[in-house]
Amino acid sequence: MLTGDIQHTLEEAGQDAAVVGSLVRDDGGPRRLLTSLAEAFVRGVPVDWAQVFAGSGTRRVDLPTYAFQHERYWFDADTGTLDVSAAGLTPARHPLLGAAVRTADGGTLVLTGRIAAHTHRWLYDHTVGTLALLPGTALLELAVQAGDRYGAPHVGELVLHAPMVLPGPGGAADLQITVTASGEPGRATATVQARPATDGADAPWTHHATATLTATPAIPARPVSDWATTWPPAGATPTGPDDVYADLADTGYTYGPAFQGLSHLWAAPDGTVYADAHLPERDQDGTSTGTATGTVTGEGDGYALHPALLDAVLHAVSAGRVLGGELRLPYAWGDVALHAAGARALRARIARTGEGEVAIDLADAAGRPVGSIGSLTMRPADTARLGAPTGAAA
Repeated sequence: MLTGDIQHTLEEAGQDAAVVGSLVRDDGGPRRLLTSLAEAFVRGVPVDWAQVFAGSGTRRVDLPTYAFQHERYWFDADTGTLDVSAAGLTPARHPLLGAAVRTADGGTLVLTGRIAAHTHRWLYDHTVGTLALLPGTALLELAVQAGDRYGAPHVGELVLHAPMVLPGPGGAADLQITVTASGEPGRATATVQARPATDGADAPWTHHATATLTATPAIPARPVSDWATTWPPAGATPTGPDDVYADLADTGYTYGPAFQGLSHLWAAPDGTVYADAHLPERDQDGTSTGTATGTVTGEGDGYALHPALLDAVLHAVSAGRVLGGELRLPYAWGDVALHAAGARALRARIARTGEGEVAIDLADAAGRPVGSIGSLTMRPADTARLGAPTGAAA
């Protein structure tokens, strides 16, 4: 039964010989032949199984008609929450940061972290062109975290000098945020830099962003955001394509499930755009709904404002054609103030304020203020000039 027919089948699959296990000494007989035949079959080689098992007494059986039970046993990747206190550092307790240290004179604060594919899988759903980029909203989150720990939690200005291409497979990138006092009371300056993580010689740092931090917000919070209490606002009509993310992909924004949080868009007669955004929720098995590259909500604690959630609001700028239909990336943020932390859903009001510039107000589902961005300047992006991954493996 396991001679001529199987041998003939495997010989016919000779052009695909690389896909089946080799027949070597001490690894032969019917079991090896059947294994090789099965390997060929799963690669698309047609097999007459009735002929293969003819005379063996083997018969077909029906699969169970009930749904299979699924239970998740995978551990979530460690995001770098090691105990660093033995090295004289303070644990940062933030998904993007590992440790913090103040200099002896108290004038400088340094925060460090490391980003890699296996620890921050969800970030790789943020793709522009063909490159996975650290979203500008993550750089804003880092600036807010640095300011909060320094005593100047409001971002007066954040300028992005260079996009950060995420490390490739097997690589990692080290982050360093340095906060120093400026010459004015209640103000500080933060710089965000990154470099490939190496075990040997030091790699050069790339300066990605500079922030001006202040102790008081430029725009005070109100108890209730009147524009968000009646939702959607009166006079606003649904807008945007039926499939927002398919349309954005045609422009060059290729967002995976972790960054597909924009759910509704409305446009007012004065050109203001309103949007609903949310973080992916967890399924009962513990994974994020629809998220192929990693959990978002599972590591949501610790963020002032989750980068994927705020980035979904920015998608409304492009999908709503607030600044036209070309590919743009954040360049400068101004007068940023967060009034509540840990939001998992947002209502947003977006108004164009100038050439390539918008102002954004954020509220939660009850209309309570979450934050405000006095100005966000977005510039056209040339993906061909973005460069290599910061943490590219050698």
